[in-house]
Amino acid sequence: GNLADFQGATFQDADFESSIMQRDARFSRAIFQGKAGFDYIAVNRFFDFDQVRLAQDFSIQYPTLGWPYFAETEFNGRVNFEGVQATNEFDFTNASYNFLGEPFNVELVAVVGAVKFDGFRAPAGLKLEHNHFGNLSISGNEGESFAFISLSSTKIDSDLALENVRTDQFFADGLHLGDTTTLRNVNIPSSLDMSNASNRFFKMDDQYTWPQTPGSFN
Repeated sequence: GNLADFQGATFQDADFESSIMQRDARFSRAIFQGKAGFDYIAVNRFFDFDQVRLAQDFSIQYPTLGWPYFAETEFNGRVNFEGVQATNEFDFTNASYNFLGEPFNVELVAVVGAVKFDGFRAPAGLKLEHNHFGNLSISGNEGESFAFISLSSTKIDSDLALENVRTDQFFADGLHLGDTTTLRNVNIPSSLDMSNASNRFFKMDDQYTWPQTPGSFN
């Protein structure tokens, strides 16, 4: 129907595979104590996953969504965002990924509008490879760092903005941007690879730190 309302619900293992929700699905403030599966789900408008706590693995492969929101969501197990199709924006503002076994993985995703990782926490790394975004913003939190950020072979129609980001490694080989890359207070101490990347404008302030070891800067 028009609304699937699970706000504040508590689940053990939950499987919503191939569900169809014609307008909105609300899971804000829900708690998933076991595994959560949303593969192939379809939600025409808002997929509200804000302030959700996920204790174990989360999978959402090849869904079709309007506005997927994961603001302030806490991920404590593996995640798999594969093949997501979002007709508007994709929001992870102030979300946290606390699992250290593997990076936060978003791949083969197509988003017409903005993708936001503002205030995002992922010590194990942020892997955004082989995607197509309208534009992308990433910012970190004071005193925290990413093991790596990878945008390899991703296409961004408009702008890429990194602000207050410390990442040991940054990979953007084969990245294609339609407009501007902006770096503000970006620290990359170990390895940087932007081979075969392209964009129109590249802007940075005087607070950047590049790798100093020979062979670690490409």
